[in-house]
Amino acid sequence: MAKNIDIPEGWEVKKLGEVCNIHDGIHSTPKYTSSGVKFISVEDIADYTKTNKYISKNDFEKFFKYKPKINDIFLTRIGNIGTPALIYTDEDIAYYVTISLLHNIIKQVESKFLYYLIQGNEFQQEIYKRTLHVAFPKKINLNEIGECKILLPPIDEQKKIADILSLWDKAIQQTKELIAYKETQKKGLMQNLLTGKKRLHGFNEKWKHYHLKYLIKEVNIRNKNNEEIEILSVSNKHGFIMQDDFFDKRVASKNTKNYKIVKRNQFAYNPSRINVGSIALLENFNIGLLSPMYIVFECNNLLSYVYFNYWVTSHLFTGVIKTYLSGSVRDSLNFKDMGQISIILPPLEEQKAIADILSKADEEINLLNKQLDLYTEQKKGLMQNLLTGKIRV
Repeated sequence: MAKNIDIPEGWEVKKLGEVCNIHDGIHSTPKYTSSGVKFISVEDIADYTKTNKYISKNDFEKFFKYKPKINDIFLTRIGNIGTPALIYTDEDIAYYVTISLLHNIIKQVESKFLYYLIQGNEFQQEIYKRTLHVAFPKKINLNEIGECKILLPPIDEQKKIADILSLWDKAIQQTKELIAYKETQKKGLMQNLLTGKKRLHGFNEKWKHYHLKYLIKEVNIRNKNNEEIEILSVSNKHGFIMQDDFFDKRVASKNTKNYKIVKRNQFAYNPSRINVGSIALLENFNIGLLSPMYIVFECNNLLSYVYFNYWVTSHLFTGVIKTYLSGSVRDSLNFKDMGQISIILPPLEEQKAIADILSKADEEINLLNKQLDLYTEQKKGLMQNLLTGKIRV
């Protein structure tokens, strides 16, 4: 805790070890079973009830003198150190030494408030200072956790603060669940609309088989004048991004005359990473440069580029790619081979109508993600003000 922090009237400074008992889990790798008592390690902390690891009831009784109970708190000691999880179930839970247990929290401390307090900037700075950064992996010793200082308001104020932050957590969780539902709904739409299982009203013309070579054309324009154009990369998660963001440094040569120019509404892919989805439509830049290793192409007037973008992100394309490269000595896909991939295609107007429906689904998901970001930022601001007493409730 910062030495110069102002202590609000009625609040007091305590050490974490003064308000709860702190225990660690078992020190040896357990013998896992197919069922029994759930066992969590650091990677399970986000939602410990969903772990797929178990130990026997006998081992749990043998190795765990202090058993987690409702309103205790788990706290990670390695990895993302200081990540808490509030225990809200009365089922038995076993845990590894990489996690500590804040147990028997005293009555003058609201467990949920403490859970939020641990996430706050002041406590996170405190635990960071006490972390063994020279160790690999980084860790914090059990006794150092107990030495961390915390700022405690009266119990009634703790409860009010916890209730306020719980409202934001509820809004965040509900938004996450809605996003997951909308994404599942979109996947279903893609499955039905891109295969013709579900036809849109007013469209009944038969779909046709094509090889991609009749629908797409390679574009091979070089930056011959060495113009200063943004250098891009294609990632499998975020599509086109600035190369500096992707690599945290400039990896391109100052001489970019041999780099390929890609323009808005054109596609590009890395032939050696096509199997992991490194293919994208340029939408967020008007123009960019790509390393000569990339292949750039565009759609002809039989194929909607928006429709095709949905198709290449669906299992209809990703499944074909995996099959196409499976058992092959090739670890890349050149443009000629790309042209051999087949597609069943509706008429252009139906393509556009399908793309419009999927685009509207994306817009809805994007709006929900922006709402999620807003709630998350609001919660951060509230935590900073409420957990330090800058705003009293």
